[in-house]
This record gives sequence, structure tokens and C-alpha cells, in this order.
Amino acid sequence: MHRRLVAICFPAVFFSVSGAFAAAPNIDTGRQLFVDDMLVDQLDGLVRRYHYPVKYAGNPVLKAETKFEIPSPPLNKVTLPKGGGMWWDAKAGVFQLWYEVGWCGVIHYATSPDGIAWTRPALDPETGSNKVSPPGHTVDSWSVVKDPHGTDPQARYKLYVQPGGQDTDGYASVSPDGIHWSPWQKTGKSGDRSTMFYNPFTRQWVFSLRSAWHGRTRNYYACSDFLKESIWEWVDMKTPSSNCIKWLDTDERDAPDPQFNSRPQLYCFDAVAYESIMLGVFEVLKGPHNLVCAEKGLPKITDLEFAYSRDGFRWDRPDRTAAIRSERWGSGKWDMGYVQPLSNLCVIMGDKLRFYYGAFGGDETKKWTRGTPRVSNRLGMYDNGAMGFAELRRDGFVSLHADGTGTLSTKPIVFGGEWLFVNADCPKGELRVEVQDRQGQPIAPFTFANCRPVVADRVKAPVAWNGADSLAALRGRAVRFCFRVRQGDLYAFWVSKWRTGESGGYLAGGGPGYAGLIDLPDGSL
Repeated sequence: MHRRLVAICFPAVFFSVSGAFAAAPNIDTGRQLFVDDMLVDQLDGLVRRYHYPVKYAGNPVLKAETKFEIPSPPLNKVTLPKGGGMWWDAKAGVFQLWYEVGWCGVIHYATSPDGIAWTRPALDPETGSNKVSPPGHTVDSWSVVKDPHGTDPQARYKLYVQPGGQDTDGYASVSPDGIHWSPWQKTGKSGDRSTMFYNPFTRQWVFSLRSAWHGRTRNYYACSDFLKESIWEWVDMKTPSSNCIKWLDTDERDAPDPQFNSRPQLYCFDAVAYESIMLGVFEVLKGPHNLVCAEKGLPKITDLEFAYSRDGFRWDRPDRTAAIRSERWGSGKWDMGYVQPLSNLCVIMGDKLRFYYGAFGGDETKKWTRGTPRVSNRLGMYDNGAMGFAELRRDGFVSLHADGTGTLSTKPIVFGGEWLFVNADCPKGELRVEVQDRQGQPIAPFTFANCRPVVADRVKAPVAWNGADSLAALRGRAVRFCFRVRQGDLYAFWVSKWRTGESGGYLAGGGPGYAGLIDLPDGSL
């Protein structure tokens, strides 16, 4: 994509390498995805296919139900994570969800073992509600992030809040449990719809700040100490500073929606660590103008598109198809428009990734008339907000597909593991793997002829060779993998340090079966 960037230094590299100038990246962290050509040397007979989540038929799974969530008319009915967060709590065996009640309202908390049926615990001693934000504080956009590397038990969860408005201060807070929060302290200024995420590869807290240097855009600020350093320089919405810099924008490849013919703009951006990459979502505004939406009582149209990064700063969107789309005016659906990503984007449910999102159905009986006050929490365009989810195959963003037979040869890579695994869909064909030296010569006994073919549709399938118990003899040596796919798809590969196939990668928001946010057999961290 076309970027407006300035030079920036990171405290750590994404891939370690063998030797100061070696071209062989270490692949010990996470499943290796084919969202880019980072590890690809040659493709022959394989084509990239992009895949998209499928919306759950039972949506929405969270909507206004309690007396605290159903307001008195004419206030708007909004129950969703406009950012927020959802993280797996292995000790309790539940997903923890932080969501917003009311338009630019207050933060509430709920739990669920399956991500579908939600329990609202009574937390507030005065009202008995599940509210967790302090009195007097409301939110416009916000992020709750569980720290995978945190050592302070009182700061396992981080909260960033932008209360609304332009050129306004945000707030930061920490918590041991996501329920009891430290006093909110001021951060730097930004525009509304600003959020925050954690980049574990650089061990930095990244603030995705709304700016206006080209319509709706994003500024970047990163720091290592969440509370002490989350105060950045801010001039105004259109002017970057020395440490709060121009970052992300839409470009000429973003096509206008034919219904509105407006220039697409970047409404929001969120990201999370998934396996070996940073996974991002561009929330792209397709139109129309806020005043038009207010007059009709219908939500603005935003779509969510996937983005990928190796450093958390430079982002690529090779495919501009909406991953989760607004259903558009006239559909009558609950997610007609204003689709919002969960701040941590997704969680893992078995062989699937679940992308939770908020959206609005609007209310055409609440039409604004020009010349009268616009009260946002009574406008139909911001009414009937709820939460649903869409599912995608694990690692399923991009596959390398063969109708006949195709091959992929990687660049030289190094690893410290022993057992090769693949995510592949080839029940009517097969997948074989050969290990080669830097020059592309087969290394016996790891040849195509000795490889036991994978004939299955599995997200974690082991690859083995006759005459070899494991890849232990090749640890630390620069080698190439050559994958031969017949009538099927290859989604990912990795060399595990464990026979059970854990990847050592990051797990987004986690999920059942995982003790932490890193894929390890003992679940530490």
C-alpha cells in the first residue's frame, strides 16, 4: 500500500538470524504463514488464495438484555465492544469480555465458557451491575490488553481510553484481574476512536491514534513502559510531532462503495500478535457523511480488512476484499453498518479463529432534522448496537493452492526444533516435503521419496520421513523446505520443539485448551 512514513528504530528485530549478515531467518517462533513472500523463494504451479471469515448464523451473541443495558427512550440501545477486549482466562475456564453500554457510555464486564452465552456478574456494590469503569468516566474508544510478558501481578491487564472529541487527553490504567483498575492517569492527546495494542516482538505498547492529515488517518506512538511513558507530544489533529508520527492511511487501491461514491478513509486500526506475525485490521469508512446518516437514522458504512506486518509498523494489505463487511442499508440486518473490530481482533476455538465484532442496525424513526441539535446518544445512526462473530480456519488467511501439482521452495531458514508440522487441506490429493541444502540439493533421508504423504484436512498435521525419527540432525543448519502439493491447499508450516506440535507462537486472545497467550506445551506465560 502507499504509505506516508518516517524513519523509526525498533528495539528488537522480528526474526533472529544465524550470523551478522546471514539471510537465513530463524523460524522458532510460531506457525509460518503465507501472507507475504518473507520465506518464499520459488512457487511453481501454486497460486495464492485469500479466505474470509463466515458470520455465525446465531448472531448477535451479545445485545441489550439487562436493566442496565436497556435505556429509557429516547437514549440509544448499545451493547458491544467498540474496541474493548476479549481474552481467555485458563484458570477460570472462561472468556473475559469488556464491552460498552450506551453510546459513548461505560465499560461493563462479562464471562463465557463458549463465547456465545454470556454471564454478567454483579460487581458494582451499589447497583449490583457488571460495570467496571469508575464513576464519572465514559468512553468513546478503548482497548483492554492482557500482557503476555508482564511480571507485575498487579498490572496483568492494561487499559487505554479515549473519552471522545478532538485533541483531547486519553487515560491509562492497569489491573490484576481486569475488574479492579488503578486510578486513571492522563496520557497524550489524540482524536476520538484511538486505540492501543501490544507488540510482543518489540515488547512495546503501540498507540493507534486518530489524526486528520489526510481525512481520517492514524498517528503512531510506541513505548516500553505502559504507564510511565504513555505521554506523547501532540500538536493538533493535522500536525505530527517528533515522537507521534504520521503512520497509516488508505490509498488508491481502496475502491469507493458504489452506493455512496465517497473516498474511503481509515476509520480505525487495531492489531494483535498471531503466531509469527502481527495481524491487523483496517476499519475502512466507505461513507456516507455523518450528516447524511443522521438524517436517515442509518449507520455509516465501515468494512474490516486484514493487514499483516513483520515489525508492527509497516503494514501490507495484499487483498482489499472486506473480511467482515457491513451488510449495507436496506438489508434490515442487525449489522447493517458501523462494523467495529474487537481490539484484540480474535480468539481461538479449536480449529477456528473467531473474529468478534460490534455493529449497528440503526433506527430510522430517529431521524435528525437540520437546524436542530445533534445529540449523538439519541441519533438513530448510533442505535441498536450489538456484538457477533465470524469464523475462519486456523491460519486460514491465505493458502497456496494446487489444482494439479505445485511446489513451494523456501529461502534458507534455520530452526531449533525437531518435528515438522503443516496446516493443509488435501484429502483428495497429498502433500510431501523434502529438505534441501542452501543450493537446493536434497538432504537424505528427508526426500520426497521417503516422505510419508499427508492425505488429510488438518490444521496440525505431522510430517515424517522413512529412515528419520526427527529433524534434530538439522537444527541450526541453514536449509530449505520444498513442499509438493497435489490437489489441495497449504496454509502454514512450522518446526516444533515438541512432538505434540506446539508452535511457540502467539495466540491472539487465546482460547480453550491454552494456558496462556503463547503456544507452549506447559502453557507457561
